[in-house]
Amino acid sequence: MLRYIGKRLLNYVVLLYVAVSLTYFLAATQLNPRALFALRQPPIPPNIVEAQLLQYNLSDQVPLLQRYWIWLTGVFHGDWGYSPLGVNVAEQISTRMWVSLRLLLIGTIAGIVIGVAESVIGRSPCCRC
Repeated sequence: MLRYIGKRLLNYVVLLYVAVSLTYFLAATQLNPRALFALRQPPIPPNIVEAQLLQYNLSDQVPLLQRYWIWLTGVFHGDWGYSPLGVNVAEQISTRMWVSLRLLLIGTIAGIVIGVAESVIGRSPCCRC
């Protein structure tokens, strides 16, 4: 039994690693954090924008695999990185995690209540099929 649980846990760890890594690569290749600074008034000089992006490991001048390695080693130490505007991602995850957990709990309880009510109504004594 413990062997089965161990295999399942290992499977989930690998699945989590693949999902998080693919999400990182998708965000790193498709999002353009430099565009956030282009809309600012007054315009920010390009060297300051590059310095800010380098500070948060978001610069497209750094190779993607190097940025991924820096990010991944940070994740193993509990640092999920920063948004282009300097907001800590770990704080955002912890805030939004509780909202998602609350929605999951409400949906589960509502599903159980509705399912039991529908089952009781469907088996009423007047319907003998």
